[in-house]
Amino acid sequence: MDGLFVEGQQTSGQNNSLKSLYEHVAHNAILTAERPRARCHPGTRDEAIRIIEKWIDGDGDLSRRIFWLSGPAGSGKTAISQTISNRCTLRGTHMASFCISDADPKRSHAGLVVATLLFQILRLFPTLEADISTLLKEKPLIFDQSIPDQFKYLIDIPVRTVVDASAHPQRLLLLIDGLDECGHRAKHVQGDLLHALHYLGSQQNSPFIVLVASRGEPHLVMTFDDIGLSNDSICLDDSYSSQDDIRLFVMAEFEKIKRTHPLAHTLNNDWPAEADIDEIVEESSGQFIYAASILRSISNSSASPVHSLDNARESMRLGVELQDDHVYQQLYSPTASTSHPADHSIKALHPT
Repeated sequence: MDGLFVEGQQTSGQNNSLKSLYEHVAHNAILTAERPRARCHPGTRDEAIRIIEKWIDGDGDLSRRIFWLSGPAGSGKTAISQTISNRCTLRGTHMASFCISDADPKRSHAGLVVATLLFQILRLFPTLEADISTLLKEKPLIFDQSIPDQFKYLIDIPVRTVVDASAHPQRLLLLIDGLDECGHRAKHVQGDLLHALHYLGSQQNSPFIVLVASRGEPHLVMTFDDIGLSNDSICLDDSYSSQDDIRLFVMAEFEKIKRTHPLAHTLNNDWPAEADIDEIVEESSGQFIYAASILRSISNSSASPVHSLDNARESMRLGVELQDDHVYQQLYSPTASTSHPADHSIKALHPT
């Protein structure tokens, strides 16, 4: 299956019995340092990252085992999720992730979430492979069952067994990015997934903690309210210094352009003007990806950065706002083309 991952390191018997698992793994949904989707610029989103890491470390209320990172499109949720993932890996924190995107049929399919998380968990706890192999033989249609049942039989019960037997039990972070895009934005699918994740973390002495990143859609707000006091949250608004962070990012990116662009030698020391930076920060309205797209278009264009910035400023002054998440993804994806001239990118930023 295209986009799915098949592991070949087990014995042939185990490989055959785990085949149904591998067929439901969306490998490209896993947050990895090798294929980062976005990263926080150094010095940005530090407060949000500090709060989340404190929660992961259990310095606060241990009963609050689910954390909601919310914010509008382009506010930096995936960048924070990627940064948390990278830092968990460096710190040796057990973690499994799934980055949802409705632009990718595999990454938006709720039926692949449990298998993809389980695939990562088996790498953390290899001794579970035999138990999962036996379970899949006994329940060959488990992946056709409900999401709550999949979580119960494939993750909750097996992981609890191995953690309870450990002399040094460790928490397991489940990181779900982009929940609002799951199931092609089907509200009931997202609600079912969120309730199943909450169940994992809410059981007595649960080893699971859950970090969910999404936009603050009304139905998700209602679901989190329904879940109650067992969750904590951050909303990426101005209270988390988004304007200051975006300004820091914009200034650093302009300095990079002045060092690396083929026409950097044509730029004056006082370029860009402070007013140009102010305009980009203001027009970003707290959305990192807006500023990132503007700076990327300038950096990637073969035209003079002065000319590219003028085009960007003219487009911003037209007052047409970016509205399509897919445009964000195309412009800010790590795999996005780097050959588009600035005016093409800016036209995409401001569809008419």
